Amino acid sequence: MSYKSPFAILAARVLLGLSIATLLLAPAAAAARGQAAAQAKESFAQFWTRFKAALVKDDRQSVASMTKFRTGDETYMTDKEFLAKWYGELRRERRCFARAKPVKDQESYSVFCGERIFLFERFEGAWKFADIGAND
Repeated sequence: MSYKSPFAILAARVLLGLSIATLLLAPAAAAARGQAAAQAKESFAQFWTRFKAALVKDDRQSVASMTKFRTGDETYMTDKEFLAKWYGELRRERRCFARAKPVKDQESYSVFCGERIFLFERFEGAWKFADIGAND
């Protein structure tokens, strides 16, 4: 019978535990990567269809979830802050959004409605409603 040191036994158990953990967590990690990849690959046309439909239906939570609105510096509004401050103005333009054709810039899209420009940009691979500006 061969003698194994306590350290060798402990190392073998740790290695076995890590192997089992890797096997158990691999499917969850693959699913998360798949969701992120699907979101990153969404075209602007697909995003625009979802965003416009949510706005026309007055689905506040869906619109907020597709929004990444700046507060003026390098921070962003929460969904609650966006809904309280800007959703009403966006909602008033539902008719315009229903028929608007987004205009592509280098890395963004804009929608022109009367005196306003609505800007859409990619954040972390996903399209988001990003800003409202004046249509000069």
